Amino acid sequence: MPCLGSRKKVSQKTSSEGSTRRSVSIKSHSSVTQIKQEYQELKSKNMEHLDMIAKQKSELEQLKNQLTTTNKAQEIETQHKQTLSELAAKETQLEEIKKEMQALKETLELIQQEDQTAHLLAEKDKLIKEKECELETLQIQFENERAELVKPALAQVTSQLDELKETNKAVMERLGEKENELAELRSQLNRRDRKPKSGVSKDQEQKQRLNRLTMDLEQDRMLMQKLEELNHQLEAQKQKHEAILESHAKAMAEKDKSLEKLKQSHESAIRNLEQSQAQNLNKLQLRYEKDVSLLNQRLNQAESQAKTTVDDEVSKILYEFEQYEHNHSIEVAHLQQSHQEQISVMRQGQQSEIQQLSGENSKILVPKLRKTGGPSSKFKWPAPEASQSVDLSPRDPKEVHIYTSSISNNPKLKQQEEDIVKTLEVQDIKFKVIDVAKSELALQHMRKQNTKSRALPQIFMGGSYKCTYEEFVQAKNNGKLLQLLSKQEGAAKLSINPNRTSSYLPTPISTLSS
Repeated sequence: MPCLGSRKKVSQKTSSEGSTRRSVSIKSHSSVTQIKQEYQELKSKNMEHLDMIAKQKSELEQLKNQLTTTNKAQEIETQHKQTLSELAAKETQLEEIKKEMQALKETLELIQQEDQTAHLLAEKDKLIKEKECELETLQIQFENERAELVKPALAQVTSQLDELKETNKAVMERLGEKENELAELRSQLNRRDRKPKSGVSKDQEQKQRLNRLTMDLEQDRMLMQKLEELNHQLEAQKQKHEAILESHAKAMAEKDKSLEKLKQSHESAIRNLEQSQAQNLNKLQLRYEKDVSLLNQRLNQAESQAKTTVDDEVSKILYEFEQYEHNHSIEVAHLQQSHQEQISVMRQGQQSEIQQLSGENSKILVPKLRKTGGPSSKFKWPAPEASQSVDLSPRDPKEVHIYTSSISNNPKLKQQEEDIVKTLEVQDIKFKVIDVAKSELALQHMRKQNTKSRALPQIFMGGSYKCTYEEFVQAKNNGKLLQLLSKQEGAAKLSINPNRTSSYLPTPISTLSS
């Protein structure tokens, strides 16, 4: 009985050991199947993650395309808004210019009215001069006609007077002769009266002679009377001509006086008009110059305001786009790192479980897991570097650093960077380009050194901020570039006024922990 019991115990022990072994083998088999299932699940999850990464990559590409299209659409909208604002500003300017042109037209009308008055005065002056010329010609004609009329009359009168004088002389001579003859005849008669009469014939002859003489004397007396009457008539005509000439001379003198008065009044009126026109022209010229200067100032202000608004809007858009790209690259890097961490954690868990199972069940064959190596190399994303190899605070105080951003799509920033590089190469100045998009330390260092301006590119010297691109260009144009890049001088000492640019530095939201 004890033997049977011992046998039963041994058989029970062996059966229990076999059952335990079977259970262990079943458990190990179930654990292997579970591990296989988990591996398959992990593999499927990994594939899902890879698909997710591919989808995210395609979505990112779509987002980039959408960003470019939205950026273009925003640029078009901003350009449209800008054109509308410029058109509105130009319309207002045109209205102002129209008002000013209306005022100028009114002033020009006043000037034209004054010109018309001046033209009328000039015409009156011409008429007065023509009348003066006509009066002069009439006076000359009158004098000529008077001379022509008076000359023959005077010649006739003088000839008649000469003839009358000659006739008078002849008559007087004849009278004298006849008086002498009468005296002789009277003396002879007296003698004859005293003497006795000699004959009748002689007496008759003498009587006849006396009768003839008396008749001649009477005729001569009649001629003398006629001559005296003619003399009186000639003297009266002479007096009349002299009176007419005196009246004409008085009238001409009065006309000359009136003409001189008209000339003086006309000259004074012309002087007053010229003075008033000169004053009005000076006032209008000053007003025109002031209006033109105000218009130029308004146009310059409008152009500068339009440029500043456009630059500000473009800079804002670029800043938002760069910030979005920067944040997107950081988020993608975070997703990449989280995926890698999840895969590494899953891989470590699988390896630990497999090692435990292989340690416990060394006899059970476990299929080796194929290494996937994480996500495919096709989906690797470049994560931003935590630091660069360049020393941000070099020992050499003359070492030049150019801070720029590689994620910016602004062509102006690239042109400015190329300009700085070319000028430094021409000046034979050594320099290094630092990308703040790849180095968080460089970004923090740049912000620490320059708290006022975020405009890129920026120039550092010996690890400290030196100047912006505008200050660099102004110093280059003024020939003070070497003085600017010296150790002692700076942008403030060179009296350089920095201006705002259209390239802004994106502010990172989060940084990767290395």
